[in-house]
Amino acid sequence: MDPFAEYIRFLTTEKKYSPHTVKAYTSDLNAALEYFRFTIDSGLELNSLSYALIRNYIAYLNAQGVSARSINRKMSVLNGYFKFERRNERLIQNPLEAHKALKTPQSLSIPFSEDEMEHLDEHWASQDTGFSGLRNRLIVESLYATGMRRAELINLKTVDLDMEQGVLKILGKGKKERLVPMIGTLVNLFKEYLLLKKLQFEHPSLFLFTTDKGEKLYPEFVYRLVNSYLKEVSVKQKKSPHMLRHTFATHLLNRGADLNTVKELLGHSSLAATQVYTHSSIEELKSVYKASHPRGERFSS
Repeated sequence: MDPFAEYIRFLTTEKKYSPHTVKAYTSDLNAALEYFRFTIDSGLELNSLSYALIRNYIAYLNAQGVSARSINRKMSVLNGYFKFERRNERLIQNPLEAHKALKTPQSLSIPFSEDEMEHLDEHWASQDTGFSGLRNRLIVESLYATGMRRAELINLKTVDLDMEQGVLKILGKGKKERLVPMIGTLVNLFKEYLLLKKLQFEHPSLFLFTTDKGEKLYPEFVYRLVNSYLKEVSVKQKKSPHMLRHTFATHLLNRGADLNTVKELLGHSSLAATQVYTHSSIEELKSVYKASHPRGERFSS
């Protein structure tokens, strides 16, 4: 019997977590259970743990070279499970109630520059103009032009496109819907793509983007595709779909968009999540300042 089945149902049906997130949570819970059953008792359950035992698990993960950020994520997953067990009166006290997250180094994710995205736009001219080529281009262009998440793109349906109004209905986290405007070039690409899709498949899928076999996309497909195209125009280390979302937000802020507007476009529930992207805007300002001020180059470090 799966010890986490009830909690996983809760995450899926009530919290409305995506399949990708649920899979990650399940993996972290099973890894923790396997560790404690191997080191302590083969019949042990997670809701019988003390904080001292969890500290041993943290030390073990650290010794294995797991990053502080990953350890914090694993503890967050355990904490969520303990809270669930406590609410269902199967746990007297949450052993992670007073736990403090490990300190993590501040890292600045550098978005793609406008020049890099312009080079990518030029790159499409040499690409296949059939169904697969246009689909690939639209996946990358849609992520950059709307700032949507990878899971949101995968779950888009054809009915979510409103060509006349030039807007896209996106179903975000917690099943919250938002409308995001589309630039004219994106609308035109979608019109061309839908015509090719009808010619490609006798019974086209309800999902907007599909594989060459007409099946729904999966996360690894999108990641590999985005990574391969961005390699053509950038040497930056991170070339993920999320970096296109980061780039979308940063470019809007750099060109004067207000934080609240970007928040709504990204589907964030609070400004705190959106403010992460202002760091890149500040770096851009510093770069322009140093290049433009008469003494910028002299005193820059």
